[in-house]
Amino acid sequence: MLDYFTKLYSAVGSTIITKSGRNSLNIVQLSNIFENCFFIVVDRKINDVVLSTLKANKVFRSNEKGWGLHVNNLTNNNLSHIDATVNQCINVRNKIYSQLNLIDKNKYIVIDYNSFCDSTSSQLELIKRAIEDIHKEEYLIKECINPKFSASQNMSDKKLIEAVQHTVQKFSYMIDE
Repeated sequence: MLDYFTKLYSAVGSTIITKSGRNSLNIVQLSNIFENCFFIVVDRKINDVVLSTLKANKVFRSNEKGWGLHVNNLTNNNLSHIDATVNQCINVRNKIYSQLNLIDKNKYIVIDYNSFCDSTSSQLELIKRAIEDIHKEEYLIKECINPKFSASQNMSDKKLIEAVQHTVQKFSYMIDE
């Protein structure tokens, strides 16, 4: 892990801890370790997260294997692959937000995924101002070559989309607001 952080630091001149399952589940610990840390949370609709996860599973693994994060005591091993993925995505999201409630509110910003895709420059400016507020120094954001991203609406499997929507609705009681 030390080697990983050392290489990242030498590449950008600052400590950056990237999004990973492990880091997402250890926000409080990272906040305690790195005194001047700042978290950028990109919030995305649960349906889109699940569809993206299922697509990534299909590309990088077999269709029936998940990413392996387990943040609850899921005892029903008979859940379908979609049910298990929805359950896990909801639990990871809830865990992230419950951890954010335990750290200084000035140490993070929540950005909407679609807003970031639609208006990248203005969202980067919001992030920059939030970081400047906590660190009391000015930062420069380099010009983006392509300052607009497109939201990944590339799931065309209507049957899968409907199954995910149905399953998210079934597990909606679990979503912490």
